[in-house]
Amino acid sequence: MEVPEERPGIAARAGEYLRRRTRQGWRIVHRRLFPNTPPPPSAAQLAAAARLAAIETDEDDEAAALAAVAARLEAMAHSVAALAGEVERCEVSALRPMRRADVAEMMLTDNPDVRRVFIGEGVSLSRGCSIERSGDDNFIVLAPNVRLSKVTITLRGSGNLVYIGPDTRLSNVVIKTVGEGNTIAVGSDVTFESGTLLCERHGRSLLLGDDCMVSNSVVVRTSDHHGIFERSTGQRLNPSADVVVGAHVWLGNGCRINKGTRVGSGAVVGQMAIASGDLDANCIYAGVPARKLREDIVWSRTENIGGVPRQYR
Repeated sequence: MEVPEERPGIAARAGEYLRRRTRQGWRIVHRRLFPNTPPPPSAAQLAAAARLAAIETDEDDEAAALAAVAARLEAMAHSVAALAGEVERCEVSALRPMRRADVAEMMLTDNPDVRRVFIGEGVSLSRGCSIERSGDDNFIVLAPNVRLSKVTITLRGSGNLVYIGPDTRLSNVVIKTVGEGNTIAVGSDVTFESGTLLCERHGRSLLLGDDCMVSNSVVVRTSDHHGIFERSTGQRLNPSADVVVGAHVWLGNGCRINKGTRVGSGAVVGQMAIASGDLDANCIYAGVPARKLREDIVWSRTENIGGVPRQYR
């Protein structure tokens, strides 16, 4: 005769129910207290990280590549200083060798060579980030504590460099170089809500200085992308030109910074403005085309003048 399975008593069942509900309650509380806690990595992400970590590299070759990037940044800093002395130079001392596991989510499956991407400590990348590269000797440097969210970096051509400085936060930004020997450099402590940085043609530079605040839908570019020529001679009338944005510059919502523009440190460019030429430091510009509205100003990320960094007062 089969003996019926003994069911746990009411006390045991009640205890198990209470423990289960308690665990559920703690999970709900944890989600509410820590809503931005990142999910654990998936099996695919762990596999990608393992593949990247397993790539055999030549330490001497990697050190030489990093030294080449540092030299390129130094040369770029000197050329920028010649263009606009008020622009803060990009520090290269913060560059550190990459950690391959950190870049796992950003690498495309058709581009296994990760030796020319350098990532500093504390870099945070969202799943919406991507890197697309074609050509040779293209470098990408993400300095320590950079935070990227839904950022696309595209390098087409050869000898291009993209540098993002320490403690910079970029969201929904498209960064693109097309051609040869171009440089896009973003300084430290920069915030960029959404928009495009486009550096085209050959040997062009696009620089945002330290502590810039860039709003939504802002476009900065070194060319018109299409050519305009004199009919009789065929001479190009709209060649590409470097763009230099000084330190502690506020670029308002939807503004456009055209090729050849130099924005002095501490300036403000109003929303929907279209800026060309030289913009003086510590001035407000607005309109289409942008014109000077006020001089001798300072600005703060807060509503208090105490929020103006001391070095920019």
